[in-house]
Amino acid sequence: MKTFCGWVPTITGNLSFAIVGQGRNPKRNFKLSRAEDSIRYVVVSQTRRTTDAPFNRVGDLLNRFLRRDGYTVYVLFGKSLKDEQYNLLSGPCVELSLAEYAKIERTLEQLADYKFIAGDQFDAKFDEVANIVAERSSHPGCGLSAIELSRDGKVEISLNNLSEAEAQDVASQIFFFIRDVCHVHQHHAPTSDTILDVVPSSEGDTHWKRETLYSLFRWVIQQKRSRSPSAFVDAKGVLAYARAFAEKHCGAAEREIGLPQYLREATIESLDAGLARAEFEEKQKGKLSAAFFNRIIPVSALLLAFLSPFYRTPDAIGATDQEILVAKFADWLNAHIIDISASVVFVVFLANVGIIYRSRIFGGRAWFDFFRLLFSIPYHVVLLILLVTTGSLTVLGVQEYMNWTSLPFDPGP
Repeated sequence: MKTFCGWVPTITGNLSFAIVGQGRNPKRNFKLSRAEDSIRYVVVSQTRRTTDAPFNRVGDLLNRFLRRDGYTVYVLFGKSLKDEQYNLLSGPCVELSLAEYAKIERTLEQLADYKFIAGDQFDAKFDEVANIVAERSSHPGCGLSAIELSRDGKVEISLNNLSEAEAQDVASQIFFFIRDVCHVHQHHAPTSDTILDVVPSSEGDTHWKRETLYSLFRWVIQQKRSRSPSAFVDAKGVLAYARAFAEKHCGAAEREIGLPQYLREATIESLDAGLARAEFEEKQKGKLSAAFFNRIIPVSALLLAFLSPFYRTPDAIGATDQEILVAKFADWLNAHIIDISASVVFVVFLANVGIIYRSRIFGGRAWFDFFRLLFSIPYHVVLLILLVTTGSLTVLGVQEYMNWTSLPFDPGP
């Protein structure tokens, strides 16, 4: 049996064992909780994407074309006992394919119908349903693990009949599922939360604590380097998680035997200074952008249209190519003044909206999916595409310039 340890972030040091996450498709998810005098029950399932398929429905169609099952359903049956002060939630976690989950979905719904019967009867029904679902773990694409989740956030995942690499991957997916149903992602995007992972418990408790601290502070430093206000704020939130973990799991004696020491107060001061500077730079960027789109472009266009009659026409003696180009551009500007004005207004609107919602746009799932596709392409292919695109645009620009300087000039009436 292989066992892995992880930590579900909790700022108070105590998980409530409440089911807070349900995934993106509630029709395929189930949750149930019940409390007795001496025992508490939790059943939760979540449909999770386990195949790298970006852009949602597009990726689903690709998986269907390749005959791959892009989703997995995890079902957790947990009990916490009064004898243990309700500090430990334990039970089986079953991994099922969509086809296998469809076969037991009605069984889970029947368990919900038994929620209000007597305690002994519900306990028997609970175990019966857990056994029925666990039996499905022997089918292809399915699996079974044992879970122990403590209120202080520590989770242990035990697996059988898997190699080291396979066990690590499966345990990581189970950990992400447990974290999603117990923890609200406040300081990072849920779609990109790989800050913490599980480590083999065979390497010792100190190793698990060291790796958890490394992961939390490594992410804080990465956010500092991004230099955006939201990144600094998120880094302070994760730093609070790191402090909660250290105070709950890392005593003075343990810190003396090899756990890393971090200067938390100095890190907070650095984050505060970085946040102030990032906010100042954001304001300056907003001012420059607003001035460029609201003032510079419209004023330049008006000046060009107003001063163009003073430039020499192409038939004038000694007229340079630049003078000819300016005169022709002014003539084109006058001929399309309504189209140009509407375009300027639209660009100004987009620029201001982009400043306000930039973090949402570049932090959204579609943006991450775009980069996932981009990074999957070999580097030399991306470089070749960039060179060809740049060269093509340069040639088009030169041709357009030559056309403007060679076309006959119409001075108008």
